[in-house]
Formats: sequence, structure tokens, C-alpha cells
Amino acid sequence: MSELYSIVIPVYNSTKSLEELVEQIKDVFENQLKLDYEIIFVDDHSPNPQSWETLKQIRQKYEKVTIVQLMRNFGKEGALLAGFSLAKGDYIITMDDDLQHSPYDIPKMIEKKDHDVVIVAFKKKQHTFMQRLTSEMRSWVEIKYMRRPRHIKMTPFKMIRRSVVEQILSIRSAYPFITGYLYYITQDLVNVWGTHYPRKYDKSNFNIRRRWLVFLNLLINNTPFLLKAMINIGFIITILSFITGIIFIIRRILGLVSLPGWTSIIVLLTFLSGVIILFLGIIGEYLIRILNNVENKPAFVIKQKI
Repeated sequence: MSELYSIVIPVYNSTKSLEELVEQIKDVFENQLKLDYEIIFVDDHSPNPQSWETLKQIRQKYEKVTIVQLMRNFGKEGALLAGFSLAKGDYIITMDDDLQHSPYDIPKMIEKKDHDVVIVAFKKKQHTFMQRLTSEMRSWVEIKYMRRPRHIKMTPFKMIRRSVVEQILSIRSAYPFITGYLYYITQDLVNVWGTHYPRKYDKSNFNIRRRWLVFLNLLINNTPFLLKAMINIGFIITILSFITGIIFIIRRILGLVSLPGWTSIIVLLTFLSGVIILFLGIIGEYLIRILNNVENKPAFVIKQKI
């Protein structure tokens, strides 16, 4: 029995690139690899109604295609999880819907299928300066706080072993971050080199606002970065408050401060401010752990599947 490959593709407002993408995937698997496959398009509640209509037309034309529409916009991570929950493949491939990821790089991934995760890396990305900047910021956080191996370059174009996907689906969170789950579940990640193509149709829907929201999700829900920063800042302020207090006490002794009560007020304010920030950071550390344990909102809700 041959292996089955599931290609999961989130869709948001795209129309023109979708059938061309299906044709390229079909050519790779049927003409080059001679392997069994399925394509799962997940429409993340696109504001453009033509996205779903286009997907329905594609479904009628191609038997290997499954299409899913979500109840509301859950974001790319939720759309991917919806696709994972329906995928039947031994390996699950994720890629974008805009043809910047080429299906003709898939054979390189399959050559490395003995690894848990195979990621297509790009020597040159067709991105703007702001996109590159946010990617670098995200990479720094992932390496420092999320066990990402320094030699691994992460992109959305990847192939994941089914056993790893099953572990990802077992994690319950309203704010999923699949890349972070990969680092937690396995360290068996490898890169292959591919080509990142210019966007062929329309403009990217992944604007600065959406990138910022994803980055906040990474910081707040998947790393202790902000909480540790609060603790460190509180500790620094506490030390500075002691130094400031000593300075004002010396000034008082030397008679350089004439206003009664000034020294004690300044010392108390600076000291207590530092202590309060320090304690808020510690309390926040406990709260985030409690919230992570009790949070049970769904990461996605499927409206219809064809």
C-alpha cells in the first residue's frame, strides 16, 4: 500500500491562483512522483465570497480535492489545524495559496521523509523590508525561548510526519502556534532549499496588522518573554530605587534638601514602584500558567465540508 500525502492549504480571499496551484500539485504527484495524494483547501471565512465559489468549482473538477469553510476567521493557525483534523495522509504538507511556494519543491521534501519535519528554506524571499524585519524578530524569539535549533530556517512550506500532527492535534488552545508545537514535540527537523517566487496575483492579505497579531500571539501565549521582561524591569527599578534612596538620604544629611518629607516620599515611591512591578510579573507568571491549563475554546469551527 503506497503512502498518502495530504497537502493542507489555508485560503483567505484568493481566487486566481487556486486552480493553477492544484494543476501543479497534480503534475508533481501524478506525473513525477507517482504517489497518492489529497488536497485540502481550508477557507478561513474569506470576506471575498468568490473564494468559496472558486473552491466549489475546483472541487467539482478535481476528485482529489476536499474543501472546508470555517464559521469565522480563526487565523492561519486555526485553518491549518482544521486541515490537519481532516487529513488522512502519512505525511502532511502545508503551503500557501499564492504560488510563492512551488509544488515542484515537494520531491526534495519527500527525499528527506525519514525526518519528523522537513522545511523548505529560501535563500532569497520575495518579501518587503517590513516582512523581513518581522520575520527576523520572530526568529530571534523562537531561537531564544522556544527550543528552535539555530541552524533551522522556518517557513510555512513544510512536511510533517503524521505522528507529529497527531500530537499537535492533542494540544488544546484557543491561541495555537503550530511552529512552537513542532519545537516542543520534536527536534528532528531538517531544511531543504527551494525557490520563493514573486506573488503572481493580487496583493498579500497578510498585512502588518495581521503579522503583529501573530507576533503578539507568539510572545504572550507561547513564550514567557513579556513576563520575564516585566520581572527583569521590576528588579532593575528596585535596585535603582535603593540607589536613588541612598542618594537622597545623603543629600538630606548634607542639608541639600530643605523640603521636609521630600526624601522619605521619594524613597518610598521609587522602592514600592519597583516592588509592585516585580510582583505583577510574578503573579502574571502564575496566571498565564493557570489560563493555559483551563482554556478550552476551540481553535477552529468547521461550517461545511465538501
